[in-house]
Amino acid sequence: MALAVLPVFILPFLWEHLSTLGRAVGLAVVFGLVALEINIIYREKRASDDRYAGMVGHFEEQRRLALAHKDSVERLHHAINNPVGSVKRRALELSKEILEFAYRRMENEPRIEQYIRSSGFVLSAHPQSFGEPQMQKLWEYNTETINFYLQRFSTRVHDMYEDIVAEGVMTDENLDNVLQVAPRNASDIRMIGERMGILGELVPS
Repeated sequence: MALAVLPVFILPFLWEHLSTLGRAVGLAVVFGLVALEINIIYREKRASDDRYAGMVGHFEEQRRLALAHKDSVERLHHAINNPVGSVKRRALELSKEILEFAYRRMENEPRIEQYIRSSGFVLSAHPQSFGEPQMQKLWEYNTETINFYLQRFSTRVHDMYEDIVAEGVMTDENLDNVLQVAPRNASDIRMIGERMGILGELVPS
C-alpha cells in the first residue's frame, strides 16, 4: 500500500509533538490513504478480471462459430441430392454463408492489448463509455461488420425465413426475436446462421 507507507513511517516520529487534534488528523489521513489504496487495488483487480473474462468470451465465441460452421457444412452435404434452388438447399447454403462471414470477420478483427467483457467480437456500446481510446478501432470494425451483415444478408434472411415457413416448418421464437431488430453482436449473427440451418434441415426433401 504505497500511498500509506510514508505517513505510517513518519507519524510515530511526530506523535509526541502533535496535539490531540493533530494526532486525530494524522490517523484520519493514514486510514484515508489505506482506504484509497484498497479501493485502487480492488478496481485494478476488477479490470483485470474483466479483461480475462473478455478474452475467454472471445475465444468461446470463436469455438462456437467454428462448431456452427462445421455443422452447416455437414447439413449441406446431407442435402446434396436436393435440387439446386430448392428451399431446403437455399436455406442450408445461406446458413453456411452467414457463418463463414461471421467467422472471417472475427478472425480479421483488430487486435488490442486489452479486452473487455463482451459477448463476442461485436460490442454493443460506444467505446467512449469504456474510457479507452484504443477501443475506437475495434468498435468501428464491429460496426462495419453489422453494416456488412445488414447489406448482404438481412433481406435474404427474411425472405428465406418466409419461404421455410411456407413449406410447413413452424416458426422459431429465437429467430423471430432477433429478426425484429438488427443484430447486436456476434452471438446474434451466429444464432441467425445456426437457426437458418436447423430450420432448413426441417424442410421436406
